[in-house]
Amino acid sequence: MAAYTVTVLDSPAAAKDHGVIFGGKLAVKAGKPLSFQPPVRFHDLECPQGLKIGAYSFMRNAYVGGNPTIGRYCSIGANFSIGEPDHPLDWMSTASFQYRNSKFGFYEPMRDFVSLAEPVLQGVEDVTIVGNDVWIGSNVMILRGVKVGDGAIIAAGAVVTRDVAPYTIVGGVPAKIIRNRFPDPAIASALHRLKWWQFLAPDLSGVPFDKPMQAVKEIKRREGAGEIRRRGAIFRILRSGAKGLELVIYPEREARA
Repeated sequence: MAAYTVTVLDSPAAAKDHGVIFGGKLAVKAGKPLSFQPPVRFHDLECPQGLKIGAYSFMRNAYVGGNPTIGRYCSIGANFSIGEPDHPLDWMSTASFQYRNSKFGFYEPMRDFVSLAEPVLQGVEDVTIVGNDVWIGSNVMILRGVKVGDGAIIAAGAVVTRDVAPYTIVGGVPAKIIRNRFPDPAIASALHRLKWWQFLAPDLSGVPFDKPMQAVKEIKRREGAGEIRRRGAIFRILRSGAKGLELVIYPEREARA
């Protein structure tokens, strides 16, 4: 295993020097790390079960459950929820006190509460994945186990219960396809084949982003000329440790990225 360093951060704000900005509150549980590829930005993040997120992505006022994976260059609006657990529909109650005492165990009368069964909840083990270059509007909920394709757009207020195909726009409750992102399918096809998000943003300086097909041509030219290269997904880790918030970096792996 590659050597690594562990730095105890005085506060979430201290993580800025390591490629991640936190505004507002940060809630990360012990044993459930937040893995990120710098740079990323968060504002008010509750992440009780872990998260893996790619470079140049940001989110605001988010609840992240189920340890999802979110790709690079994703723009996520306020009041975002992903991977929230289900509740039993056929029990006496849908309330989680029946089987998860940890939720209210802080209250003295609940400390000796006995639960006789554990519900079988659909989709608990399912992996939730958001691809690269995904734009998610405000007040969106993505259910556990859903896979959102690269380049997709999810309209504000949507509840996403099914997979979203690459380069489609969806919206509504439940979310349904509104239209393709590009009228010309050749554009989506070219972008998807190129996988431009495998390059870091400084490599793309000066690319004509407002003309997608010209952008594809220029990125291919730069790569062919050896001016830029694709970068592997090397992640840094933020975790809750005995002394506070810890940052874990694998220098040797980063050097090979």
